[in-house]
Amino acid sequence: MVDIYEEAIKEAFASCPTDAVILHTIELVHSYFITDAGLPTSIKIVHNTENIIAGIEATAPIDRGKMVEFIAMPFEMILPENSKDKIPEIKITIDNVAGEIIKAVSGASERYEQIRLIYRPYLSTDLSRPQLKKPPVFYIGNIYADNYKITCAAKIKDYLNLVFLSRTYTIDQFPGLI
Repeated sequence: MVDIYEEAIKEAFASCPTDAVILHTIELVHSYFITDAGLPTSIKIVHNTENIIAGIEATAPIDRGKMVEFIAMPFEMILPENSKDKIPEIKITIDNVAGEIIKAVSGASERYEQIRLIYRPYLSTDLSRPQLKKPPVFYIGNIYADNYKITCAAKIKDYLNLVFLSRTYTIDQFPGLI
């Protein structure tokens, strides 16, 4: 089995210390998410009652190696079933979502590119880096947003079902296919 956890979080899992809490974070990444200055940004959320400043790994797609702010927002992650017949899928519900986030996610979901979701656990006693050696990246397929919450399903990259050719030939683009 591949060892993905850092030593500190393995110790926290094993000993259940009262002074260290595991802070679960998610980051939503999409090319549609940009700052007012036109620079790429992402939506960073922590399942906590207050915002945190935490370090991002040097291989992150945005803010590489920097200390960044994660916004406190309750979310629920339902882990995938253990099945060999289908690709593992997690279900995420983010509650009490701000209007700007709903607008950004809605705009990104209308694009062809999928929203990436990166999961990072941190220890409250060490916010300098995530406690996974390589945080997993999921791709959001189905997403639903209303005025109060975002619900989505995310999977790891499905390499077995990728389109063989880089271009999809449609009747709109190539009427001679009919």
